[in-house]
Amino acid sequence: MKRQQPDGTWRGWLDFTPTEGGPILTTDRETTQSTLEAVSYWASGLEPVYLEGAFERARVVAGN
Repeated sequence: MKRQQPDGTWRGWLDFTPTEGGPILTTDRETTQSTLEAVSYWASGLEPVYLEGAFERARVVAGN
């Protein structure tokens, strides 16, 4: 997900949606980039090990 900040930068975070129902897990901010295109580029390069860590961070945010 992404959102433009008041200073013009873009904030990116990850949402994990369960395939069989349940709450969506969301990380805190994972990146801040200068353009929307830069957020997309950042996201396109995420590796499985990063996603595993982000999933664990999202679980902590959710209190799981």
